[in-house]
Amino acid sequence: MLVADEDPAARGFASSIAEPDVSVTLCENGAEALWHAGRVHPVLVILSATLPGVSAMDVAAVLTRHHDGVETIAVGVAFGEAESAGPVLAAGARHVVSRPYRPDEIQPLLRDHRQRIEREAAVLAVGALELNGPAFEVRAGGRLLPLTLREFEILRLLMLHADGVLSLDRMNEAIWRPRGEAVAANTVAVHIRHLRRHLEGVASIVAVRGVGYRLAVPEGGAARLADVGPSEWRPRLAATDVPGR
Repeated sequence: MLVADEDPAARGFASSIAEPDVSVTLCENGAEALWHAGRVHPVLVILSATLPGVSAMDVAAVLTRHHDGVETIAVGVAFGEAESAGPVLAAGARHVVSRPYRPDEIQPLLRDHRQRIEREAAVLAVGALELNGPAFEVRAGGRLLPLTLREFEILRLLMLHADGVLSLDRMNEAIWRPRGEAVAANTVAVHIRHLRRHLEGVASIVAVRGVGYRLAVPEGGAARLADVGPSEWRPRLAATDVPGR
């Protein structure tokens, strides 16, 4: 969580109400918020509506356009500042929270992230594809696919974004950047080519020029929880799977 607020007391209180396992980064102006966002890759950003320097509206706009890893932006408003939240919401913020910050407003935003992580770990199904997160297995029409770790991770993201386009930036944020790595577009293209071979006859991966990739299946539809329980799967990674590849 990243909190950008010009008031030291507000920053301290926001940090104190975060749960123990939440890493909190504090800063006092918009320029620092952008710098820290590129350094720590927060999933939740809270911006004071009256940030000095680079405005909260401009920070929200930059984070929305260029930081796919930021899942939620909230704007903090004090009594009498409600009108100042409008431009920040228009720029990409999703929530308005009170200043001084309150546990009953901040903690639900953090719980939303945890619930998303749990959903990603579940058994997902898109068309004839079924992906079991905990077991690291993918089946296409019941057939087990011998995917490498990177192929598995890319396919999982494609399935989670089955109703839209998965950008290269989002792939980088979710797969390579947490490991301190960078990825070139041609590296992703190689993984996509391998995935297309595995998915032939079941699904296709469509390149959207200048944006990213989209998963297309005959039945269509967004990812859903499969009826198959995790106990029915046995972990089996491909023998060629090597972390980092």
